[in-house]
Amino acid sequence: MGNHAVLYQSPRPEIKIYKPDNNEKPILEFDTAKKSILQSYTFGTSINDQKGKFTLTFHPNDEETSIGKEGIIDQIEILDVVEIYEYKGSSLEREVIPTFVGVIREKKYTAQFGDNGVKRILTISGHSIVGLIHEFIINFDMRVMVMRTQAAANKAVQDTFNLEFNKKDDLELKKLDYVIKKIWEHFILLSKGYKDLATLKIHEYLEKWIGGANEIFEIDTKTKFHHPIGSIFNGNSTQTFYDVIANIVPKPLYEIFPYMDFKNGKMRMKIREIPFDMDIWHDSEKIKITPIDPKLVKSFDVKQNDNEVYTVFFSYLRNSAIQHDLAFKLAAQEFKECPGIEVDGEKFQKYGYRPLLVTFNGFPAEGDTVTPQNIQELNKRLKEWFGEKEKMYSGTISMETNLAEDMPQPGERIAFLDGEFYVVDSEHNWSYGVAPETKITLERGGDYSLEKFSVLNKISKRYQEFESCIVNQLGAF
Repeated sequence: MGNHAVLYQSPRPEIKIYKPDNNEKPILEFDTAKKSILQSYTFGTSINDQKGKFTLTFHPNDEETSIGKEGIIDQIEILDVVEIYEYKGSSLEREVIPTFVGVIREKKYTAQFGDNGVKRILTISGHSIVGLIHEFIINFDMRVMVMRTQAAANKAVQDTFNLEFNKKDDLELKKLDYVIKKIWEHFILLSKGYKDLATLKIHEYLEKWIGGANEIFEIDTKTKFHHPIGSIFNGNSTQTFYDVIANIVPKPLYEIFPYMDFKNGKMRMKIREIPFDMDIWHDSEKIKITPIDPKLVKSFDVKQNDNEVYTVFFSYLRNSAIQHDLAFKLAAQEFKECPGIEVDGEKFQKYGYRPLLVTFNGFPAEGDTVTPQNIQELNKRLKEWFGEKEKMYSGTISMETNLAEDMPQPGERIAFLDGEFYVVDSEHNWSYGVAPETKITLERGGDYSLEKFSVLNKISKRYQEFESCIVNQLGAF
């Protein structure tokens, strides 16, 4: 990113647009404190969206259809980089970092004709800068190779990506952090080796705007794979880097999502095992918690439902020969004969067979007794994490964006209604003449004060107490 060290200015959003090859000097800037053709923006991230999203809306008129010599639509191009700033306060000189960094993937110009003349609307949209890992591609489809007059040896590709993770006893080779970054390293080497088949320019953009693997990815260095890793790369198809890693970190056990690292001023990709063990949940260094300020809240809702109920918890290796037998036993409901499967017998009587299955890209090694034990332990953890989803509250909170603080991001916790909730989505909005707003979507709401999940009882009383805080604060003004 460019030089963000500036004197403190009164909090307000600002937009800067750069060419992807030049992160020093913006081609356009829009200060929302001043009237301009910028009308609104939205941006958001989610643990369920590996790219994030943003939209800018402009209302050009006859006097402002151009800035300088060219119209704005002609100055902005696909893959240009957008920085959205929501300034945070300090009276000292400081580095001002963006709240969101995105890449333009679409621009749309609309003209609406009416009695009052022509209304022009320019819409710019795209995803986060770190979402470009979806566009980092190697084309090993044989038809593409023929077209590009360059072929790859599939066996060599497979050998490169397997990396012999499972041939040594070195525990370092089992760490999630080590494996992902090693795959990234070899993906780059392969791309350079088959540069006519790879999107190397995308890698250049990622390095320029974020950095190397240590800057792009935030991965828990203590998390280890529970099993031997299977074949990592399919040498007969077109693969993105995201395709490769998503194949070895399956949902719902793992999360992959973009976020802004405000310590480093970088948009990064977080890859981790879901943080629902209580020792991790209560570690504020790993999962930040933000108390919700009642005076910022404009609306909220919370709810319970049984849309997501699980009664059977089972993990298995995709290449294991015994899975067909286990699947048959599950269908026959002979759970006692299936060691390692966790079943909620009481809930099964209400909801029947509702499995939570996790499929690993792995294989059983001969004489391996550790992996089955790891899988069985994981099934118990899955039951702890997801066995009471119908008792947990979900909901949304819409509030004014606090430009003096970092707003909650997905993958963090909030303190609300004297309980704690997990943030799964966050969307920021601003329109000209209106204060910026943030809407967050919540899950897993409960009372965690006793180092475990408990139901938020007396929810109506919690409502009333929170509402009274809002009324009292409004009365103070």
